[in-house]
Amino acid sequence: MKKVLLLFSLVLVTVSCVKDIDIDQIEDSVFSVPVSFAFLQLDLDQDDFLDGNNNEISDFFQPFIIDLSGLFYESTSESLEFSTQFFSSFDRDIYCQMSFYNESNVFLMSSERFLITSSNSPITYTTPYEGADYEKFTNARRIDVRIKLSNGAPIPAGDTSIFSMQSVVHFDFVLEPHY
Repeated sequence: MKKVLLLFSLVLVTVSCVKDIDIDQIEDSVFSVPVSFAFLQLDLDQDDFLDGNNNEISDFFQPFIIDLSGLFYESTSESLEFSTQFFSSFDRDIYCQMSFYNESNVFLMSSERFLITSSNSPITYTTPYEGADYEKFTNARRIDVRIKLSNGAPIPAGDTSIFSMQSVVHFDFVLEPHY
């Protein structure tokens, strides 16, 4: 009886474990992983807006050299979100705008002009980039950040006001099979 049960068990296990494997299903697979990474950071204080004689400089310029080409090389994603959080303790409105350039220093596009006031700090602006704007963003190799102080009371020497900008890029890294 034990031999019959053993033989029956072996036949059952052998037959039940055999199934056709569809190798072609991997060709239809798409893998998507949400990704977020810190991108730009800029911290300024009153000294950045004063010259050596304590005269106010209302315009500030900071270039950032970047290269995202390798990050999007394998991804088939066609959109991303660029989120920037601003904080200001200056008692004046501050405007910020970013300009994007390619590796040949050819202008690609500009961001909207962001308004930052000390009364609504911190504030986050999120800009989606899709289609042609996505291509421009991923082809950028330099971003120029321009900060402009609005008219108002002069910045006193020894002031402890600060301005901070931190940006993050959010996108879905999508991998599809190549035929």
